[in-house]
Amino acid sequence: MTTKSKIDQVLNIAGLLQPQSVFLVNKTLQRFKQGEVVEIVCDKKNSKTILANLCPRKKYKIMEQKEMCGFSHLIIMKN
Repeated sequence: MTTKSKIDQVLNIAGLLQPQSVFLVNKTLQRFKQGEVVEIVCDKKNSKTILANLCPRKKYKIMEQKEMCGFSHLIIMKN
C-alpha cells in the first residue's frame, strides 16, 4: 500500500487493555464495507500480535505495518 491509498478511519487503541482493544477493533471493522481501509494505532506489542492473528480469520487484510515513535500502525482493508 502506498501513501496515496485512502484511509477511511484512524482508530487509536493505545492505552487500552485486552480484550477491550480487540473488541473495539472488531466492532469498528464490522461496520466497514468491502474495500474500506482503517489505520489502527496501538502501543502494546501483544495488541499488534493479536490483531495480526485476528485479521486473516475475520477476512481483513493487513496492507501495511510500521513502527513510528513507539507506536505500531496497522493499515487494514476489509475484504
